[in-house]
Amino acid sequence: MPFSRLLAFAALFTFCLAAVAGCLPSDEQIAAETLAMRQHAYKEWKSARERGDEQSARLNGPLSLDDAIRLALRYNKELLSAMQNREIAAGERMSAYQIVLPSFQVTGNTSVVEGNGGLFDNYSYGLSVGQPIAQGASYPAQLRQARLLTALTDEQIRAQVQTLIQTTATYYYDVLLAQHMVNTQREGLVSAEAQLRMVTERRRQETATDYDVLRAQVDVATYRARMIQAQNDIDSGRVNLLKVMGVSQDSEITFSDKLEFLPMRPVFERAVQIASANRADLRIAELNARSEQEAVRIAQSQFFPVLAATAGNTRINSRSGGLRPTRTDWSAGLNFTWDIGIDLWGNLRSARAEEIQRQIDLLDVQETTVQEIRLQMYNLVNSEEMVKALEVNQDAASEALRLVLVGYQAGVRTEVDVTDARRALTEVQGDYYTALYNHTRNRLDLQVAMGILGPALVSDCDMLAPTVPIANIEEFAVTDYTPNPISLPDGATGAAPGGSRSGSRTGTGTGSDGGRGTGSVNTNSGSGGATTPGTTQTGSRAPVRGSRSSTTVSQADTTMPSAVRASDLNSGRRDARRTTTQTASARR
Repeated sequence: MPFSRLLAFAALFTFCLAAVAGCLPSDEQIAAETLAMRQHAYKEWKSARERGDEQSARLNGPLSLDDAIRLALRYNKELLSAMQNREIAAGERMSAYQIVLPSFQVTGNTSVVEGNGGLFDNYSYGLSVGQPIAQGASYPAQLRQARLLTALTDEQIRAQVQTLIQTTATYYYDVLLAQHMVNTQREGLVSAEAQLRMVTERRRQETATDYDVLRAQVDVATYRARMIQAQNDIDSGRVNLLKVMGVSQDSEITFSDKLEFLPMRPVFERAVQIASANRADLRIAELNARSEQEAVRIAQSQFFPVLAATAGNTRINSRSGGLRPTRTDWSAGLNFTWDIGIDLWGNLRSARAEEIQRQIDLLDVQETTVQEIRLQMYNLVNSEEMVKALEVNQDAASEALRLVLVGYQAGVRTEVDVTDARRALTEVQGDYYTALYNHTRNRLDLQVAMGILGPALVSDCDMLAPTVPIANIEEFAVTDYTPNPISLPDGATGAAPGGSRSGSRTGTGTGSDGGRGTGSVNTNSGSGGATTPGTTQTGSRAPVRGSRSSTTVSQADTTMPSAVRASDLNSGRRDARRTTTQTASARR
């Protein structure tokens, strides 16, 4: 071939390469294109929102926890993305079969030879087939490893499903707790505002000081700020819940479920047994250990030669070298490749070390499982006792505030006493709902530790619902729960001062002024009573077990009434006279 023709081919190749390079975008062009695409996406989102045609589902009406979890399992973007890992694993598993299946290869070329015709006068093409036969135990081990990878992907998705259910339930419970806090602070605010009006009126009558008015104003501002903070917690929880559910942020929902007190008595060994069979991280660790065992077999098989059978057919057309213009060549035979090098021993050593590492990881996950179950059982027992204690303390704090208000009306209590009693009631109510929330979370965390919150298998039908009720393990549920009696100081219960409360939560006492009172709480029907000296009063209270609603003590009922009962005023005056007599006796 003349030198000038070679230069022409080189120039043509250089021109084509420059043309291709000129078609590639610069960094500035990529940044500008990305910005334009994001601006276009915003315009589409805004237009769809104005039309009410968003891609995300928009909800309206009451929302239960079960519905929230079902929506999250269906629309959560992270879970939908993770589900594609199953297709990736299926593709890799399909590719793994190529090591035992025949491979086909088609080849062809053409060239120009100086003085031997044109471009298509010298060419060849052919077909070859290769069939792997063996390389030790490598092929079966690789196929088993591919199957283990598919199972590992399913377990990883199970773990993500369980985390999604736990996150959804946590956000839902956060909102329920914040709603209770808003109600508690609102009741405290109503009571504080009523107290401020009374103190202001008494200041006009010059029976209260400016300090009393300022203290009442501070009390009102404090409860208002706390209520605003609790309302912000509701808004934040709702936004987080809608995001994890994968629905529109413009959804208008109300929360239909309530925080319930469901006592449990989990059995440690039984909980560990269930966790051993169901926890996703245990299954993942087990599958990783088995996969490394197959990796060791593969590394050992590299010491053996690769044996394969081959066959081929090649058709050649050439006018150079004195050969005939066209001929066909057939070939068949066996070949083997035997790689010998120090890298084989290095690979085997690494594989064995990783196998030991995975076995240690499995033992660590097993110990972590036992530790988490024991920890959650401790948390569950402690939070249950806390709920029981605070359930009774609500009655005591509510009655204490009522008596202080009566004493304030009678002139024997101060503004400081009223503020302290109201703060005590608000704090005990907030502590009660916090304890109820913690107990619910502990039940949920125990399910996570046992691995029974998510589906047993990963499939389209199993993804729609968990295998057990949320935050409830029926096997460990207590069906005959009766609140334990808790001793309180005299005057702190619903009975009259000096009374007692029995195991059935019914008390009858005789006050120091000779008055008698009774108080009772029926844990089955949810009725309760609270009395003051010389009077009998009956009230109702919603219980907190099973499917019944949680206890609610309305602080608005303890605000200063327009007219106080004469018996309460007489009782307050008798207490004041008795205190004065005792003080005088002590001085003498």
